[in-house]
Amino acid sequence: MGFLPSAIWQVERPIPQATISQPGYSITELASRVYNRDFPKLVVEGSSIQDLARVYDTILMEAVKSNNFSRLLASNREFNLYVTLTNEHFTNLFFRHNPQLRLFSFGPGIEREVIFTTFCKYLVEPSEWFLPLFDNAASLQTSARFLLSRMITRNRLSEVKKLGALCALLLINGQCPEPFNPLIFKYIINDCDLQSLHEHLVGDWYPELQQTIRQWIDMGETGDVVPFRNHFASFHNQSVSLDPFNYLLL
Repeated sequence: MGFLPSAIWQVERPIPQATISQPGYSITELASRVYNRDFPKLVVEGSSIQDLARVYDTILMEAVKSNNFSRLLASNREFNLYVTLTNEHFTNLFFRHNPQLRLFSFGPGIEREVIFTTFCKYLVEPSEWFLPLFDNAASLQTSARFLLSRMITRNRLSEVKKLGALCALLLINGQCPEPFNPLIFKYIINDCDLQSLHEHLVGDWYPELQQTIRQWIDMGETGDVVPFRNHFASFHNQSVSLDPFNYLLL
């Protein structure tokens, strides 16, 4: 696995310290910095949140196939929820596909609910998409069950790309794409640099995992690997042993 560094945590990285000269930052500002007014307008309409999610899912798949997500990142976005006309609804804005439907609700709250509802499709069969790991967090299930990597279908790859796009959209809108481990996104944002997961950061989120990794590093090349066998079996689906020259993951 050439993408893995030969060692981690050999040099202690300083913890960034906030200073008065640094501007304040809030997750609520992220969306305004990401969405682009030059991108084409996005309109999502339907008579229920489920309808809106289905429309949004279709738009997402089109974006995946064309590798163009500009519509989803447009500043000008409309998420319009329409309901059957009754005396309680006074708006004169009607659904273009059905004059009996009137605009009931719209805005960023509807958008966030639609994105989350679309994401929830992947939670119906979590074992297909999420690999359970430490502390009930998950990584990506990178291959369909019982299939070799070279046999992964094009549809599977498209669905994984769509899942990644949904995770990004949830984060942009201040939502957590659980059950994914949050450190995965730190790793991705830093161009898949494993060194970006420094010891202090891992310790903040997962102190027990940080302690296990630190004990593994401090053990040295001739230490006793027996205490780590349960960890490797549980979270890496591997067994571990030691020969006189190298660590072996069998």
